[in-house]
Amino acid sequence: IEEVTYREVGTSPNGKKATSGRGRASSKPLDEAPELRWAVEKALAKRRVLAICFDEAQHLMANGETEDLKWCWDWLKSLSNTTGVLFVLAGPYPLLKFRRVNSQAARRSTDVHFPRYQLEKPKDYAAFQGALLALLKQACLAVSGREAKKTELQTLMDHWPLFYRGCLGCVGVLKNWLVRTVSAALRKGDTKLTLERMREQELVEASLADMAADIVAGEQQVALTNVDRSQLDSLLQLESAQADPTQTRTDLDRLESGQARTEEAKPARPKRTSTRPGTRKPKRDSLGEAAPANPQQT
Repeated sequence: IEEVTYREVGTSPNGKKATSGRGRASSKPLDEAPELRWAVEKALAKRRVLAICFDEAQHLMANGETEDLKWCWDWLKSLSNTTGVLFVLAGPYPLLKFRRVNSQAARRSTDVHFPRYQLEKPKDYAAFQGALLALLKQACLAVSGREAKKTELQTLMDHWPLFYRGCLGCVGVLKNWLVRTVSAALRKGDTKLTLERMREQELVEASLADMAADIVAGEQQVALTNVDRSQLDSLLQLESAQADPTQTRTDLDRLESGQARTEEAKPARPKRTSTRPGTRKPKRDSLGEAAPANPQQT
């Protein structure tokens, strides 16, 4: 938002002071100022913003209180509906708590999981080795100033379980590990990347154990377990229908005939008249005495 926009809504870009347009202090908090919200909506529309990405979005839940999470979610939902902007929240597994704030959060959000490389999956097994080889080539080039020889790469790749254990299958952790190792090797004047230097820069056992526990817990939250599925079936009363196969078979003819009978059973709408209730229809009224039906009678 431009500085002039901040001045119009009565706040400064750093958010330290809130004043009115004439320099007087504002008594309204920033989170309840409609002028600030209007300025944000105007800025997003002016720049034709399509999406806003929040990295490390788990910090939105710093307080951890349910009411604060609901307020934050309602604010994002309302702003997205008003401006049409897509909000992308990226972060570790604690971010999953955000989708359980209420049913609206689960209905309006989509989870995109980027899992770690798992050795029990053949594709992940080969993909991790390919990613490790590509990163090792860049690390060796940064240390020695030349492309690594095939024998040097083979020596490092033969110890790929060491690298997997030190990064827990996460390429981001592996990249940071290699960056620390390259920095240490350059400081000490090494001419090539060695396993000894890699072991020196590996995270301690306690840190790896804590990270592994958090990762496994997050993966369990993402996966839909059989217990969760059975609870959902119980809430929807699907257990009896699945137990009896005849109840799950669909008769299309019966459904189509049932729809036809439903349409025939609809009561006809009464015809609308132009007159109001209690209003006489226009007609000519007779005047004087009525003539006898038989003129011969006196």
